[in-house]
Amino acid sequence: MSMVERVSLMAASAAQSAVQSATEQTGRAAVKPLLPARLPRQRPAGATPGGLVEPLRQALARPLQAEFWRKHWRMALGLGLVGGAAYAASQPFMAITTENTVVSASLLRLRAPIGGELMAPSGAQLALTIRNPLADNHRVIDAQAERDRLRAELAATTSRLADLAALAADVGQRAALHREAVAAHLFLQAREAGASRNAAEARALRASRDAGRSSELARAGVAATSQLDRADAERVAARAQGDAAATRIQMLQQQAEAAARGVFTENGHVGTGYAEQRLDELSLRRMELSRMADVLRATLAAAERRVREEEARLALLSTATVTVPEGLALWRTRALPGQRVAADETIAEVVDCRAPFLLAAIPQSQLSGLQQGAPVRLRLAGSRLEWRGRLTGFLPDSTSADSMAALPSRPREPSILAQVALDPPPAETPCPVGLTGRAVFQRTALW
Repeated sequence: MSMVERVSLMAASAAQSAVQSATEQTGRAAVKPLLPARLPRQRPAGATPGGLVEPLRQALARPLQAEFWRKHWRMALGLGLVGGAAYAASQPFMAITTENTVVSASLLRLRAPIGGELMAPSGAQLALTIRNPLADNHRVIDAQAERDRLRAELAATTSRLADLAALAADVGQRAALHREAVAAHLFLQAREAGASRNAAEARALRASRDAGRSSELARAGVAATSQLDRADAERVAARAQGDAAATRIQMLQQQAEAAARGVFTENGHVGTGYAEQRLDELSLRRMELSRMADVLRATLAAAERRVREEEARLALLSTATVTVPEGLALWRTRALPGQRVAADETIAEVVDCRAPFLLAAIPQSQLSGLQQGAPVRLRLAGSRLEWRGRLTGFLPDSTSADSMAALPSRPREPSILAQVALDPPPAETPCPVGLTGRAVFQRTALW
């Protein structure tokens, strides 16, 4: 005999005893009747037409007096026990209890970004590392070789520029010495021409004086006419020599000014010296090498960027770390440490412990009166904490473990999988995914 049946039997027995006791006391004590023997003929205040509300209310309220309950307490106790037994007996019909439950969560798959060997998890924040020692590094080697070649060419070009700069400085110094020497030589020639001009002017002056004296002596008949002609010729020659010396001085001054600018005019030819020509050649060569160095620097910068990109690419292809996000827990691993995995292969599955939900298998025979939003109470195995939630819906039979972290066992009798959204647990509560317990679903109706 169940507990509910025992309580019902006790309540019925107590009620029967209470009724018998009340009947005996009624026969012995001649209690007043529950209703008055005669009702007043006038219509009481507050009564509706054709009704006697107030006398009836007073008659019905008369058994509620203290004297009535003192005489019939056994009957009241029996009625209370009957009501309690009826409530206890109705609870199995208002709730559904099942232990075929499990706390589950949605599965998130972590895939390998590269192929390689899976290393052991490490770190406080769980991380899975994949290393691929067979990654192709030929592109990195080619980029590094190209960068080294450009560096060598730029170093050689820079060295040649430095050598040309030193040679240009030496040639420039020699060109300056040559200009100074030519200017000094022209200065001496100009001094010499000035002295010749002065001498010619002196001779012309003396010849002019001699010609004057010879002219006076010739008019006096003392000197011959030939002597006067010689004096005139000497005076003309001296003047011509003076004019030539002045012209030479002017020419030497012009040559000195041109020599100071690096242009030399000798023997009727105008040109520059060898040092000046060499300086021009060196200047052109330095300009060409400077352009080459600029091009090499730009090419080298691009090559260094390519080397960095290829090294970063090789690092991504050689080592990759998959970190489990904060708040998620590693549920199961699909590959063991040391095992080689392929790119895009699932290496682990994680669950979100912050959003767990309950899955319960409920027999189809008990689904009557169970509606969406019904309250649910859950007590996990080995825990005193009571979880609460609400029924969110029913899952189809095609639900598999590929999309859920855990599923309850399939009972033999026809059943349906109910999903319950659990209220957020306290912050210090460990991850409940995978735990089983006892769930109570509250019905909203009996059918």
